[in-house]
Amino acid sequence: MNALATLSREEILKRVALVAIAVIGILMPQQSSAACGYADVAVSGTAEEIADACRALDEVLGYFERIGFRSDPEIRISFQDRVTIDMYLQTYGPESKEPVGRSEVSGFYDSRRKELQIASARRGIKRERRPWGIEWGRSIAYSILQHELAHALTAGRLGSDYQKLGKSWHEFIAYAVQFELMDGELKRAVLANYPDAEPFRFPDSINAIVYGADPDAFGVSAHLYAEANGGAKFIRQILAKEVPFGTGEFEFYWSK
Repeated sequence: MNALATLSREEILKRVALVAIAVIGILMPQQSSAACGYADVAVSGTAEEIADACRALDEVLGYFERIGFRSDPEIRISFQDRVTIDMYLQTYGPESKEPVGRSEVSGFYDSRRKELQIASARRGIKRERRPWGIEWGRSIAYSILQHELAHALTAGRLGSDYQKLGKSWHEFIAYAVQFELMDGELKRAVLANYPDAEPFRFPDSINAIVYGADPDAFGVSAHLYAEANGGAKFIRQILAKEVPFGTGEFEFYWSK
């Protein structure tokens, strides 16, 4: 006899309610303080998103430990339906200090607030953004999460010197780490979409103009350049300030 047939209507409803509560607990966003086993890490999201954050954090921490940098992370990670950032005028003249609008992005890290926001791929939301021509999904979203965590750990490693590192070099390091940790199938798909990509020819090519013109192409060239110069060892040299070239912001000149 079916076990449910022996239960009263009230008992069946109670069991259904308990299952519903368990499902809601998994799917609804929640706040986890002292998350992932670290006192200064907080994650806001569903149970699955929190698990993604902890796994990605451990993988990025592992990368940094392998190149000689061990740290206790301090970061607030927030999964969002959509992530937007303020946009500023970026011209050959001085930057505008007032935002001119907002733009939707896949994720970003705020080093001053030690806060990372990431667009979730677990909420069934369609997105027009196709990083490297790859349709939005869990694999690419997870890789972008690793990219943003690389920013966070780089900032933690450099401290006050983080702002002295050129913004394009921030991205260079994050892309190099991202590609190193990227799922093999995803990496092959990304590189297949850029068959003519080449490493940067010179360190000076890593600048705001090149990055701003095409961030996706910049990311592929960053990966190729890092690999051509020693991979993770090269990233360690940059963070340890052992490279024979400057990594500050490229200077632009203009006339009125």
